[in-house]
Amino acid sequence: MIGKENIEEKIFEYFEGDLSAAEAKDLENFVQANQEYQKDFDAWKNSSVEAEPVQYKHMEDLLVNEKTSPVGWFKWASGGAFMLLLSFASFGIFQKMNSNNISQVASIQQDDRDEVLDIKTGVASLVNNSEISNTGTNTITNTGTSINDVSVGKSVIVEKVNNSNKHSFENSSASVNNIGSVTSERITKNIVKKRNGTKSNDLVFKSVSEIEIDNNGLNDMIASQLEAVNKVKFEYEDPNKKKEYPVLLNLEDPYLNYNLAHTLEENGSFAGSTDGVRGEFLYRTEWPSVTSESYESQIGSVDWYSKALKGGIGVIVNRDMIGHGKLSSLSASLLYAPKFIIKGISLIPSFKYTFNNKSINWDQVKTNDIKDPRNGVLYASIPLLPEGVSTSNFIYHDFGFGMLVNTKKFYAGFQYDHVNAPSYKEDFFDQKITIPGKYSVQFGTDIKRSKDSKFVFSPSLNYVSYGNYNALWTNGQVSYNGFMLVAGAATNSDLMFSAGYTNAKVRLVYGLGFSKPGIFSGLEPGNYYESHQLSLRVNLSPKKR
Repeated sequence: MIGKENIEEKIFEYFEGDLSAAEAKDLENFVQANQEYQKDFDAWKNSSVEAEPVQYKHMEDLLVNEKTSPVGWFKWASGGAFMLLLSFASFGIFQKMNSNNISQVASIQQDDRDEVLDIKTGVASLVNNSEISNTGTNTITNTGTSINDVSVGKSVIVEKVNNSNKHSFENSSASVNNIGSVTSERITKNIVKKRNGTKSNDLVFKSVSEIEIDNNGLNDMIASQLEAVNKVKFEYEDPNKKKEYPVLLNLEDPYLNYNLAHTLEENGSFAGSTDGVRGEFLYRTEWPSVTSESYESQIGSVDWYSKALKGGIGVIVNRDMIGHGKLSSLSASLLYAPKFIIKGISLIPSFKYTFNNKSINWDQVKTNDIKDPRNGVLYASIPLLPEGVSTSNFIYHDFGFGMLVNTKKFYAGFQYDHVNAPSYKEDFFDQKITIPGKYSVQFGTDIKRSKDSKFVFSPSLNYVSYGNYNALWTNGQVSYNGFMLVAGAATNSDLMFSAGYTNAKVRLVYGLGFSKPGIFSGLEPGNYYESHQLSLRVNLSPKKR
C-alpha cells in the first residue's frame, strides 16, 4: 500500500527498478491522483542519468580459454604427473616390502631344512650300522643292515632312559655320538620324556654298548615320532615358488570420489556389473554453514543384469533443489548397457533416456538470470518478473550415451549427457534456454601387494565438464579388510576426503568436500566452503535354485 509515510521510499525504488510492474503502475496512479507528489517524482526522474553505452575494444583478448591456454594445460599436466608419481611410488614401496619378506622366509626355511637334515643324517648313520632283534631283550649289533631293512620300518634313535625297564644293545663300532647334532639330541630327549616322564636335562648319553631300553612299545613310539618329523609342514612360502610382486589388476568395483559422483549417473555402463540387484543412494548438501539458501541433491538408482537382453538395466531418479524451492528439478532415467567380450576385454556401451521436469518459483526470484550457483548453468532469463505467475514448470526429454572398457589391469570409461541439446522457453523469457552438454571421464586401476593381499591401493583420474565447471580429479583410495579411505584434489582447487566401509553386500561412505564457488554463486569468491556427501550401496544376491 502506497501512502504518505512511504511515498519517498516507493519513488526511490521506482527509479532503481526494484518495483514489480504492478507496483510501478500503482505508484504512477497514486502520483497522478496526488499532484503534491508530482514535483518530487519529477525531481527523482531528472536526477536519474542513463549510462551511455561504452564499447570496449579487444575484450575478447582479455578472456583466457583454460582448455587451450598454457595455464590450463599446466593444470592438467600437473594433475596427471602427480597421479603417475603416486602410482610408481606405491609400486616401489610394495616391491621393497615384498622382497624383504621373501628374504626372511628363505632364511627361516633354510635353517629348518638344515635342522631336519641333521636329524635324518644322524639317524641314518646309527641305524645303517645296527640291527634290532626281538629276544626278550633287544640287541643292536653292527651288521651293515640298511635303514630300509630295520624291523620297525623307520629311522631309530636310541638312548638310555632309566633303570626300571632294560634291554641290552651291542655295537661293535657305532655309538650315540654318530647322531652328531643338537637337534637329534633334542628329538631323542623329547621321545624319552614322553615315554618315561624323565626330565630331558637328566639324560646322559653313552656308547651304544651301554644303552639299555624297554621293548614295550618304545620302538613304535620312536618310529611314530620320526614319522611326524618326515611330515613337517612349514607355514611359510616355499622360496622355490615363483616370487610374487605388486600387481596391477581391475576389481571392477570403483568408488567415484568427487562432487555428486553417483556411479550410474556418471556412467550408465556400470549398470548390471553385479550378479544380483544393486541399489545405490547419494545425498549431498552444498555450503550449509555459510548461506541460508539450501542446495540439496538426492540421487537413487536400481540396476541388475538381464540375461534375456544380455546387458545391464538401470533406473535412476534424481531430485535437485536450490533455495528452498526457488529452482527445483525432478528427473527419471532409463539405462541399457549391453556387454561384449573380445579377447578377454569387456566392452560395455550404454544408452540413456531421461525425462526432466524443472520448476521455478518466481516469488523467490530477485535477479533477471537464474543460474545454478554450483556450475553456472542458466535455467531462466527474464527482463522483468512475470505478473500473475507464481510458478513455472518446464518439461523436456534428454538423451545420453557412454562406454566402459574393463581389462584385467584397469578400467576406462566416459559418458556424454544432453546429446540432443534440450531446450525450453516461456513467453516472458528474453531468450531460449538450452541445456549444455555434460562430459565425464573415468580411469583407474587397483594395486595389490600380492594376489592374496587384503591391502589395496586404487588410484584414479576423473574429468568432469558441465557449464562453467571444469575439473580433472586425481584420487587415491586405500582399502584394508573392507575399510576404505579416499582423498582427491581437482585442478579447480576442489578437495574431497571420504571414509567408509564396504563388503559384498553393503558400501557406506561419508565424504567431506571443500570448494571455491564462482562469482555466479552469490558467495565471496576465493574462499573454501565445505560440503557433505553420503553414499549408500546395497547388493542383493540372486536366490540359488
